[in-house]
Amino acid sequence: MKRQVNAHETPIYREVAFNLSNVETTVNAFAEEINHPQEPENYIYSRYRNPTVVAVEKQLAAIEQSHWALLCESGMAAIDIALSLFQKGKNTRKWLFFSDIYGGTNSFIDKVLIARRGIECIRFSSDKGIYDLSLLENLLQVHKPEIV
Repeated sequence: MKRQVNAHETPIYREVAFNLSNVETTVNAFAEEINHPQEPENYIYSRYRNPTVVAVEKQLAAIEQSHWALLCESGMAAIDIALSLFQKGKNTRKWLFFSDIYGGTNSFIDKVLIARRGIECIRFSSDKGIYDLSLLENLLQVHKPEIV
C-alpha cells in the first residue's frame, strides 16, 4: 500500500505481493512472517495478509462482538482449516473424497493428508462424470469414513 486513504469504502486489493520499502522493513517483515503481522508495512504476500481481508476480519469481529475473526486468503487454506477440525491424531478414521474435485485438493490429499499426516483417504470415482450412488452407499457401509 503506497498510502492510507480516508476512503468512504474499503478498496479491494488484488495484489499478490507487496513492495517492502527498505532493507530494515524487509528484514522485519520476513522475521515476523510466521506471525502474519497485520501492519501494512509488513505485508509480503496475499496468502499471508491482505488489506482487504484484514478489513473484513475487523468488521466481522465487530459484528460478532469478538476480539478477532479469521478469514482464509485462499481456497486451499480454507480446505486445510476445515479438514483439520476433524483430525484426531492416530484415531482419525478414513476420509472419503469424490474424485472430481479441484486438482489442488487432490494434490493436498496425496502430499499432505496421506504423506505427512498419515490419514487414510479413499476416493470415490465417477464413470464419465456420473456417480453410482449404490457404490457410494457400499463404500460408506464398508469403510465408515469420518468425512465425506
